[in-house]
Amino acid sequence: MSSNGKDAAASDSSAPPRRNSKKPKFSLMDSMKELCRLRSKIAKMSLKFWRALEIAFTLFASKFICHVPEKILVRLLRGGLKSIIILKSQLCVITVVFEGFNFRFVCCLGALTSDVNFAFSGLLGIHSRFTQQELPACKPILTPGWVISTFVLVGIVFIPIGLASLFASQRVVEIVDRYDSTCIPQNYVENALGFIQSGETNKTCTRNLIVPKHMKRPVYIYYELDNFYQNHRRYVKSREDKQLRSKKYENVIKNCDPEATTSNGSVIVPCGLIAWSLFNDTYGFSVNNKAVEVNKKNIAWKSDRDRKFGSDVYPKNFQSKGLIGGAKLDPNKPLSEQEDLIVWMRTAALPTFRKLYGKIEVDLEANQKVKVVIQNNYNTYSFGGKKKLVLSTTSWIGGKNDFLGIAYLTVGGLCLFLAISFIIIYLVKPRPLGDPSFLSWNRNPAGHLN
Repeated sequence: MSSNGKDAAASDSSAPPRRNSKKPKFSLMDSMKELCRLRSKIAKMSLKFWRALEIAFTLFASKFICHVPEKILVRLLRGGLKSIIILKSQLCVITVVFEGFNFRFVCCLGALTSDVNFAFSGLLGIHSRFTQQELPACKPILTPGWVISTFVLVGIVFIPIGLASLFASQRVVEIVDRYDSTCIPQNYVENALGFIQSGETNKTCTRNLIVPKHMKRPVYIYYELDNFYQNHRRYVKSREDKQLRSKKYENVIKNCDPEATTSNGSVIVPCGLIAWSLFNDTYGFSVNNKAVEVNKKNIAWKSDRDRKFGSDVYPKNFQSKGLIGGAKLDPNKPLSEQEDLIVWMRTAALPTFRKLYGKIEVDLEANQKVKVVIQNNYNTYSFGGKKKLVLSTTSWIGGKNDFLGIAYLTVGGLCLFLAISFIIIYLVKPRPLGDPSFLSWNRNPAGHLN
């Protein structure tokens, strides 16, 4: 009984332990983390392997190259031996491997001759004459003499141009008269918008202008608008150039909303907000109780008249809707002859702009009184705009504009000031120049091997 009990006990002790019936839980996140750890280990091992291989190959190649003449080395490189490494000392080997193979490799080549450097750069492909700026080129050395001479030359050229431009601008005679606020009757001063929108009020206004200086013909007449944003995106796009050019595109109105068709669906020609808002103030001039004719021919660009506005396109259903935006057009004249419209359709880039209204073909003497009868029809009161009448002559630089002359004078004066300052510094505290013969383009002027 005892032996049997011992055997049973032994058999029980040798039996494997019971396993837990519950299986371990593995989540997707744990699997992703394990994959990332494994990938990082493989990458580190691969990097160590390739670095060790580079070190071994570099040491072997450097011992070989240190005993090879440079002429033979250049021939080997040109012959296509791309796996060779050019080094001159064991110190450079460690720098090349651990600081970045390609970059430091090229820096070490600076210690060699230009022939070896050029041959290796050609093999790499990424270090060509173009990328290294070694093509034949003019590379002046900016010595104090060159810098001072350049500044003096710019100053000598710019200052006379600035003076000539400023004098030409000063000779332009210009009369500017704002009339939007003065052409409102006293009983409508507080209700300017009601005055301009009413069809029963008298819009006629008389202004007297005094000529300050003799104005030689032709005297150009402009109207100037302020706070009118013709450069607004929706306003600029509200036109159809095909419709303006040819009659066969009369029904093309896809860009003209909201002024594309009338209430009954008829097409408007010309369509769009730009044409709809055509300026409609008018001016009549008289000198010494004698009417002065205003010439409105050739006030638009010739290219616009010939190419952008067709001679077979006539106004149709224009300003026939309930809300009138501006001037009306003659339905019996083609668009190419209606130059007020052509001038207006060339939109301005700034909110304050001038557009040509016409020309006076007679001289105006100094202190002469010019009577202007204005029909104040255009509504600028709803958006706080201003209207001005401008009479102006021209010069070889155009109208009156002092900015160009001031800009030339400023740049020229600044260049002369810098030239004088550099002369003083060079005389008081001169600095010796380096030897330009050591520059790379002087050692190899052609930019390539001979």
